Amino acid sequence: PDWVAKKRDGGEIDNSNFYWMIHTHPDVQDFLIGLATEMCRNYDLDGIELDRIRYSSTQYGYDDYTDSLYRSEHNGNPPPENHNDPNWIRWRADKLNDFAARIYDSIKVANPKVNVSNAPSLYSSNTYTAYNSFCQDWVWWVNNNVVDNVQVQSYVGSAATFGNIIDYIGTLVQD
Repeated sequence: PDWVAKKRDGGEIDNSNFYWMIHTHPDVQDFLIGLATEMCRNYDLDGIELDRIRYSSTQYGYDDYTDSLYRSEHNGNPPPENHNDPNWIRWRADKLNDFAARIYDSIKVANPKVNVSNAPSLYSSNTYTAYNSFCQDWVWWVNNNVVDNVQVQSYVGSAATFGNIIDYIGTLVQD
């Protein structure tokens, strides 16, 4: 129970009726890293998908562990009440970036040939939805080599719209 992510109002279940683990919690990270590395050491895998290194929404991050961690790094100040506060989003995204780097490095030590991928969201040609809605900064992952590839979720109805999304992604990632 102390691994369950919570909203400011104490709610735990998201809009899809799922519970989420606290990605900032070191025990959660160690557990997930242990699962991934065990699979990479013991099975003939081509790749592993890390789609859920994100928050269910920006409403999450108000569990006791994350609250305490935030306070310890902000002179005892609590997390902002506004879950969309830009600095609060950045702080949570940075914690997920640290976790993404840790799990990537651990997987590569266990089996350097395993392809580490992610399928982040991006629902428009001008909004970094993964970051703004889920604190998932996959562009940082790509630009800092902590993911081998991404398959950006793009649900569109025309080739032109898809082309605009590809163009927008090109402005985000480094060559």
